[in-house]
Amino acid sequence: MTDFQGFYEAGLSVEIYDTMFDEEFTQQLGDVRFYSEYAKKDSLIIELGSGTGRVSCALAELGYKVLGIENSDAMLNIANAKRKGLKQKGAKFIKADMKSFSVKIPASLIIIPFRSFEMLLDVEDQIACLNNISKHLDQQGKLIIHITYPNSEQLKPGLRKPDKSWCSQVPHPKTGNRVLMDAKSINNNVVNQVSREIWKFKEFSDDEDVLRLETREIIWRWTNPPELKSMLENNGFTVLEHYSDFNRNHLMYGGQQIIVADKL
Repeated sequence: MTDFQGFYEAGLSVEIYDTMFDEEFTQQLGDVRFYSEYAKKDSLIIELGSGTGRVSCALAELGYKVLGIENSDAMLNIANAKRKGLKQKGAKFIKADMKSFSVKIPASLIIIPFRSFEMLLDVEDQIACLNNISKHLDQQGKLIIHITYPNSEQLKPGLRKPDKSWCSQVPHPKTGNRVLMDAKSINNNVVNQVSREIWKFKEFSDDEDVLRLETREIIWRWTNPPELKSMLENNGFTVLEHYSDFNRNHLMYGGQQIIVADKL
């Protein structure tokens, strides 16, 4: 199996990330609004897998104190540059692993937005993460996880080529050049519940010459609702709410999972 650089490590996939997931996307998704409803202005929020700071910076601008934890240097560089332009100064970012980060101040809310929990590729790593979260929450603290709830069509076993709906393009935020992103293959391991996606990125000049061509991979693990609920309840949490979106609609097969849990 060929090894490719990770999607979040460097290059075009990182450079166009905020163009793909911009302020309009955040408003439509509704995740920042949802998290803010559980947050407290006088205590710490920790975001795990904070990426380019989309969520942490938005919460900081609402007046919250937020610590973003991320292990990609490229994503952290963007997050820290974004932090410097905020009107409110409540955001901070550090490089660490969500399984082993260490912070002295307990948090009243820990969030894992936008599928970051899926980057933990086996149950042991997921449990290690939950145990570490429990250590960093105060006694009334809450955990919110956002992951997918893929259907059987999305999880067909083996190797396949995605359809054309997986292909999109955006302008590069600095050059304005057209950047095409196209999923080339998906390989689902249904035994381990792990999916490996291969993506190609092309940046074009005004004359449609290819300036850069990069291949990236995303490897992620899906977790079904009963497994996630059991994992939480067996590792120091009680599940309070489980939705299919940030409008609190009932859990729906083939959609998303937003789960809110209390520390026991």
